[in-house]
Amino acid sequence: PQGRPEGDDPLVPTVQEWLGGSKPVSVLDFSGVPSVATDMAIGVVLNLLFEVCLRGNPQGPGVGRPNPVFIVLEEAHRYLGEGACAMARSSANRIAREGRKYGIGLLLVTQRPTELPKTALAQCGTIVALRLSNSDDQNAIRAALPDAVAGLAATLPSLRTHEAIISGEGVVLPARAR
Repeated sequence: PQGRPEGDDPLVPTVQEWLGGSKPVSVLDFSGVPSVATDMAIGVVLNLLFEVCLRGNPQGPGVGRPNPVFIVLEEAHRYLGEGACAMARSSANRIAREGRKYGIGLLLVTQRPTELPKTALAQCGTIVALRLSNSDDQNAIRAALPDAVAGLAATLPSLRTHEAIISGEGVVLPARAR
């Protein structure tokens, strides 16, 4: 509410406790959520986490900048694809676009990059791409990679098991790695 002093938001310590307090990893398992509601539930959680990081005190306790949050969305295409809940898509896009400055990051794991929101894919700082045989998925990854590594992207359909193309902020030079 308006007029509340900054840092007096009860949601911040609640979410910090919910995320495990001093534990380095917290797993929010949505497998028990009915499939028709999963993307809505994920959208609500993503939005809540972003808002808490946005409102958190950068120098004080809480989540976000003082204690960064890194979200991993396994099978992200299921929650962020065209038919998914608008809140899930917009929350993921917002975290991808603005999250770094508030201490919240996003890892999208998918076998179908064409089904991810273009904004989220374009904001990926590091891309780890394993073998892709679908030409549309190859093109989505190729478009997300810097122009200088387009030749490396041509190897996507021929990568062996456990091989990947890695490019972006997480590596010094783009590489094909095992």
